[in-house]
Amino acid sequence: MKKIVLFSMWFLVLASISYAKIEFYTGNVEVNSFTATADLKDKAYVDMEYILTGNEDVTIEFNNVPSNAEIAVGNQKHGNKFNLQVKGETAINVKFTEELGNSPLKQFSANPNILFNGNVNSRPIAHYRARILMPEKVGELLGSSEKPTSSQKVDERQLFEWLKSDSYATALTISWHSLDVDIDVQRHIPTIINNQFTVRNVIRNNGKEIRNVKLVQSFLEGDVEAVEPLSEFQVILAGNDIRTEWTKEMPVVDAGAAITSYYTLRAKRTGENIVFRPLEVYVDGVLAKIVEREEYFSAPDVLNLTSFTSTAESAMRLLVETPSSEGEMMPGRPIPPESIPVPEAVKEQITPAAPETGKEAIRQAAGKKNQLVLLAVFVILVALVTLAYRKFREKGRLG
Repeated sequence: MKKIVLFSMWFLVLASISYAKIEFYTGNVEVNSFTATADLKDKAYVDMEYILTGNEDVTIEFNNVPSNAEIAVGNQKHGNKFNLQVKGETAINVKFTEELGNSPLKQFSANPNILFNGNVNSRPIAHYRARILMPEKVGELLGSSEKPTSSQKVDERQLFEWLKSDSYATALTISWHSLDVDIDVQRHIPTIINNQFTVRNVIRNNGKEIRNVKLVQSFLEGDVEAVEPLSEFQVILAGNDIRTEWTKEMPVVDAGAAITSYYTLRAKRTGENIVFRPLEVYVDGVLAKIVEREEYFSAPDVLNLTSFTSTAESAMRLLVETPSSEGEMMPGRPIPPESIPVPEAVKEQITPAAPETGKEAIRQAAGKKNQLVLLAVFVILVALVTLAYRKFREKGRLG
């Protein structure tokens, strides 16, 4: 029976791998260089050039560009799929125009991936260059699938450039907005996060007055719990995404104004990282700014050693040097513990929380014992499964 179960498991694994197998082009033609230039205005005006090297007849398919794209090899024009004889080095030029839509939130993608004989080329692109000239008054990106290599001003417009070597053909996607707003947003998080901490957010309006501003920050539900202001927090259940979300609404942010907002959280786990998802800023319902995702370490609860040491030294001085009624220093005598000044923060950490009743203490001990028993059972089960598998393999070899 064990043999049948193990064989069935291996069969399902191998069948899944075979079903998910991706076919790659295995010929000798490869993309030596890819260059893309996009001029973003009311539409996206795109020029791309591929330099292929090799020695083979292949079928080239461009399913990454619009069907009306102009594709040419030298003076010969082609459709999106054609046969090509590559001898040494061959250049393919592609030109097309793409609509950007009427929404204030914009997105553009430059995808270099083309098919060779119906399959993806398994070789990386030796030289990759993409240049995107942004619309007027758009000085930054809301998001990018890859960080730009450089940026500069060209005729009062922002130009972003991506340079790579030996990279696989993946789409580069950027997003931006067309709102006439100029804001800076900063999120200030303590360098070391203790049990309870406060985050400060600052929004500065460098342009004209803006209305209906909303800041949205979310966290993994298991990382933190809200402390204050509770009215600005809610727990969101979106399928498998269970998160704690902070929202701050501002009806008006005047020109030149800087508004600071605070919230306080409590770390649910210590000694682990807390994930601050991107802080999103909306203006009139449109995403206008993003502060990138960050992770901060949640330090374990420790004693304030400086305070504790100074308190101990004070106590020792009281014991060793106790003044007499005449003002002379005399050998110390025992003093009641309650007279030693201990800081409240230290009291909370060095004073264990005693169970309310003896039954509660017994219940806690039993719970720990049960956990140890379950862990031991789990380890034994893993060992048995491993042993059975080894026996099965040994019998298979002997058979």
